[in-house]
Amino acid sequence: MSVLQIGEKGPPLDFQLISGAPSPTWKDLEGKVVLVDFWTTWCSPCVAAFPALNQLHQEFAGKDVAFFSVTYEPALFVRQFLEKHPLESTIGIDNTLGVFKSFHAWAIPVVFIFGRDGRLMTAVHVDHLDAALISQALSGKIEDVRQPEPYQDPAGAETYFGKLQRELQQKYPNPKS
Repeated sequence: MSVLQIGEKGPPLDFQLISGAPSPTWKDLEGKVVLVDFWTTWCSPCVAAFPALNQLHQEFAGKDVAFFSVTYEPALFVRQFLEKHPLESTIGIDNTLGVFKSFHAWAIPVVFIFGRDGRLMTAVHVDHLDAALISQALSGKIEDVRQPEPYQDPAGAETYFGKLQRELQQKYPNPKS
């Protein structure tokens, strides 16, 4: 699978919301700038970015911006983690690693920014995400932004993430409805 390219339509948002609801579709998000942040609880740069992400979420509240933060870890585990480390984005759980794989999001933390038409405008390391960049996306044009380096061993990352995911799923099984 190749790395998602600027101008491509976003892959399916095939994750479950931490609330248990299904994720929105690109059709549901039409007309909004969509930020998809990939993270895990064990990724210290990911967690260190939570305050800045929360600030951006507040700053763009009520504007045509949707923030999603996606992890592959079990919902129960993530809920417990977020009690100590709040994150205001809409939290997505990728139970199959399919979203990480389709976005090629192995080099976390990484944020993909999609325009109002659902096409990728840029991808950035979370440290390079700021209000000016989101404002540019809202205006429809992002100036040159340094793209994050793609992970050089996606199969190795997928294997590693999958191992961690299985271990956590055994400790934190999904509650039966």
